[in-house]
Amino acid sequence: MNKVLHIITGLGAGGAQSCLLSIIKNQDNNIKHYVISLGRGSIYEKRIRTYADSYYKCPIEINLKLFFQIIKLYKIIKNLSPDIIQTWLYHSDLIVTLIYIFLRNKPKLLWNIRCSDMAGRYDRGKNFILLRLLSLLSFVPNKIIYNSKAGILSHEIRGYKKDKSILIYNGINTRTFKKMDKIKYKNSLGINNNTTLFGLIARDDPIKGHLDFLEAISMVTDCHGIIVGSGVTKSKKILNKIKNLNLKDKISLFEQMENIEIIISSLDTLVSTSYSEGFPTVIAEAMSCEVPVIATNVGDTKILLDDSDLITIPGDSLEISKKMKMIQEMSQIRIEEKGENLRKKIINNFSSEVMTKKYHNLYISLCSDKSNQI
Repeated sequence: MNKVLHIITGLGAGGAQSCLLSIIKNQDNNIKHYVISLGRGSIYEKRIRTYADSYYKCPIEINLKLFFQIIKLYKIIKNLSPDIIQTWLYHSDLIVTLIYIFLRNKPKLLWNIRCSDMAGRYDRGKNFILLRLLSLLSFVPNKIIYNSKAGILSHEIRGYKKDKSILIYNGINTRTFKKMDKIKYKNSLGINNNTTLFGLIARDDPIKGHLDFLEAISMVTDCHGIIVGSGVTKSKKILNKIKNLNLKDKISLFEQMENIEIIISSLDTLVSTSYSEGFPTVIAEAMSCEVPVIATNVGDTKILLDDSDLITIPGDSLEISKKMKMIQEMSQIRIEEKGENLRKKIINNFSSEVMTKKYHNLYISLCSDKSNQI
């Protein structure tokens, strides 16, 4: 029985956490999955704990107890004696790699990279130092897994070892993300069924372009917009923009929620206004729900959508509003046909089954290779 130890920075809402959950839910009988979270408990903790063979919480925080926290993590790793360690997100990559160097019996090591250039925010300050350190250490892992072509390019430019790169796209649970009745949810919001419901699913972060979404909504009639994401209901910039554009009755805000598939499947159109992406998971989830998507051309968005009519450049709220109007003018038959094609693409290329099979094949391959890395 092969043992894979996943060590992740935290279990808040995100693509990495969703991907990890899919892997351990669809595990191979020959592989045991253990999970260590380096953050506090959060939205994915209960589900990860349910499906992992063992789960450990080992918060790593910059304080006087940091040394003892690192020692605790080292002991857990040593006692579990995994065949493979897979780290998720930058801080986990760095912390675990530094521990890994001092392990006597070295398992295989995988890094998992989830983002691309993050609109230049990793080109300065602490983030720049973090990526610089990781690029210097990138000879250590056996492989570096990326979830987007944009991510590979961005990191190799920054010095990550090219011969380590592997591309495994995110996988969508097509049994969860599927077409549902839109009318019920619209009614719960007090929205007429003839009113077009546009949605943006993204945490409060300037890189996600919430203000562009609000600008676009203000230019479109017979529509309602919803924004769902951590921190959006308390964001002063978002709240002030809604007030200044007089959108109080035209916008609904919600914090991140577990059953996000209900929201996504209820939309007439998902809108992604991001300035930077790796693999835009929420777009793939909408496609699986047969929901049309308007998106900015960042990261691997164009690889997913293949629809230049509904792709625009970041920051152009006027153009986004034109795409919204284009959706409103489409016939129902055309929208349904588009939705069916979007779902077929996800099932054939980006489903959780396709993704987990690639991960499991990688694990088996690495476990069969007995050579040491460093």
